[in-house]
Amino acid sequence: MHQRPARTTSATIRSRLRRPKGSILSVIALRRVTLGAVLLALTTAGACRGEPAAHPRAKPIVAGRGPAVVADGRPCARQRPDATGFFSAMTTNRADGWITADLPASVDLRDGRVLWLFGDTWTGARALDGGIPPGARLQHNSAFVQTGGCVDLVGSAGAGWLTIPGSDDFWWPAGGVVPGGTHGRVVDVFVTRVRRTGPGVFDFGVVGMDVVQLRRADLAVVGVRPLPHQERLWGSSVVADGGWLYLFGRDYTAGPSTYLARVRAGDLGGRWQFRSGRRWSRDPGRATPVITARPFNNATVARLEDGRWLAIAKDREFDGTALIGWSAAAPQGPWRPTGPLVAAPTSGRPDEFTYLAASHSEIDLAGKRLLVSWNLNSRAADLDHLVDPVAATYGPRFAAIRIPRGLRR
Repeated sequence: MHQRPARTTSATIRSRLRRPKGSILSVIALRRVTLGAVLLALTTAGACRGEPAAHPRAKPIVAGRGPAVVADGRPCARQRPDATGFFSAMTTNRADGWITADLPASVDLRDGRVLWLFGDTWTGARALDGGIPPGARLQHNSAFVQTGGCVDLVGSAGAGWLTIPGSDDFWWPAGGVVPGGTHGRVVDVFVTRVRRTGPGVFDFGVVGMDVVQLRRADLAVVGVRPLPHQERLWGSSVVADGGWLYLFGRDYTAGPSTYLARVRAGDLGGRWQFRSGRRWSRDPGRATPVITARPFNNATVARLEDGRWLAIAKDREFDGTALIGWSAAAPQGPWRPTGPLVAAPTSGRPDEFTYLAASHSEIDLAGKRLLVSWNLNSRAADLDHLVDPVAATYGPRFAAIRIPRGLRR
């Protein structure tokens, strides 16, 4: 993607980042799709040059170095990926040019591998102190493929991963699913299409939701298409269960509501149904929220091994310091609050904040615990000196939680 480098002074950046709290929260609450919007604008600016072609076909990518299905014989495979320390190490001190990113989302590839999706990603040569050096590159998404204890970068750092040829629009991944299960040949990755609207930090707009289809064997892109329903941001969380694909969604404007749609698995172009009160309707205009949490919380949803459902969110996004949750026996609810799940504090540096939580039920942790994540960022950013505090702040944080009471059979 061609983008004009930002020339804004550090003082102006801080001024923009310190907009009124309500304005910042409203933007961050655009949904899970924000994925580090603060850092996004630190290195990108400028309006779109014109209307792009509608959903052009993405270019193929090169799979990671790890084998596709068979057991990985490399020494790293002897590491046990069953503790939070493994995943913290997975996203720090890498030697492949990947420095850090936000919004980790995990996809069970149903063949022993896990695909890790990320939003805004810093790439380049790591600074001596382990941080982001001047000259590092920001790309809008990246991915790892995990095979046992081995975790490989998909493609190459700095080259971009899922890009939109001929357009200044870009994608933020939200989640994914293998529609054919263990016999599936493709992976559907749900992505939010975003467009720059101006030079400001928060000058971007959500255009809609697309699906990027990967070949499961080597993760090459084989197709791109928009979701057939665009009235809401369907696909912020996707779960395949009982022959259905459940798509949780949100309004385009900030709000407290999470909605639910479903369609037969593997048939995204088929007849969708929308949860309306206690019934399913084919009219998207009749959809009503299944979860409502004021002032807003961007819940992400997962089905646990025991068949129960768990939604989690970062409490009040910028303002809160904990992950909160809701539980249900079915995707349509009723959803009941679980209370705080785990603390999600900052490290104590000025201007830090935490945001956007997710759970990773694909990962088997020791002690039957659940892996969860959130993101840390800073309002005190300086283009002329990215190492501190931005480098020490930006990126994912992981924790293991006990399955909330009421979710175990």
